[in-house]
Amino acid sequence: MISDIYELEDIVISLMGNITDDLVNTDRMDEIANQTLRELAWELPVDDDFQEYWMIERTKRHTLYALIFEAAKKFRFKQIFLQQRFENYFKLLEKMDEDFLSALETTPELFDVASSTAIAVYLTNGFSYDALGRDCSYQEDWNN
Repeated sequence: MISDIYELEDIVISLMGNITDDLVNTDRMDEIANQTLRELAWELPVDDDFQEYWMIERTKRHTLYALIFEAAKKFRFKQIFLQQRFENYFKLLEKMDEDFLSALETTPELFDVASSTAIAVYLTNGFSYDALGRDCSYQEDWNN
C-alpha cells in the first residue's frame, strides 16, 4: 500500500539508487510524484497491486526524464561519456513508455483513460499520411 506521496518517493528513490541523489534534496521529487498522479488520474492512498506497480513505474519514468535535464546541465565538452548516458536514459524511457502503452492496450479497463488528459496523447485519429501529405490510410483508393 502506498499511503502518501512521500512513501511513493521513498520507494522510487530506493529502487533507483544513487542516480536520484541530484533530485532528492529538492522539491523536484514532489513535483515528479505529483506529475505521475496527474498522468494516471489516480489518488493516494493506493492499495491495489496493479495501481501500485504502475504508479511506481511511471514515477521512475518521470524521474529518468528529470535526470536527463540534470545531465544536460552538467555537460562538459570533452567528456564523451555524456552521450552514452543520454542514450541509456532515452532507451530506458522508450522501453518504459512501450510497457505502459502495452498495459493501456491490453487492460484499458484498469486505467481510467477517459479522465486522464496525459494518456489521451497516446490516442491517434487512425489516419496515416505519406511524405507529401497525402492520406494513405486506404491505399486501395489510390488505384481509382
